[in-house]
Amino acid sequence: MRRLTILTFLLSVTFLLPKAVLAQHLYVLVAGNTNSQVVGDGVRRNMEWTRDAFRAGVPKDRLSVRFLHGESLNAKTLLESIAKCPVKQDDAIVVWWLGRGEFQEDQRILLMPDGTPLASSVVRDQLVAKTARLAVMVVDAYGRTLPASDLPEKTMCPAPAVSVSPVFQALFFEPSGMV
Repeated sequence: MRRLTILTFLLSVTFLLPKAVLAQHLYVLVAGNTNSQVVGDGVRRNMEWTRDAFRAGVPKDRLSVRFLHGESLNAKTLLESIAKCPVKQDDAIVVWWLGRGEFQEDQRILLMPDGTPLASSVVRDQLVAKTARLAVMVVDAYGRTLPASDLPEKTMCPAPAVSVSPVFQALFFEPSGMV
């Protein structure tokens, strides 16, 4: 009888525990310097590959992807885009930088198409201010130029997701904090 009481108690406690809270929506801002005549086409392709990877892992009703590139990309528009993103406390936000970058005094610098430097810490601080469940900043920067002709041809994107894949669930919907 005592085992039944303990089992009943454990099952009751299990059902009373709060369910794990998962991110509800994933916002992705892909910012790419496509202005370069040498690497602009390659950056554009990388932006598409990034978008397609998210589309393959997250269904469209839980995913918003926005591109910021060309003449519309500068420090002000990048920071404003993050500030205006409608991310809520139970959502996740990813900012993915594709473009020139360098280090200055142990600081990672994003070089805008017009040559203006933007410290990655400024972008990080803007993301942290969003109070999203999870904020991720990916800096995919190059220091030298590689012609687009040296990149592989456009790849076939898998079919759009109908449910969140386990990998995307574990990477973007379950964790919290700033990465």
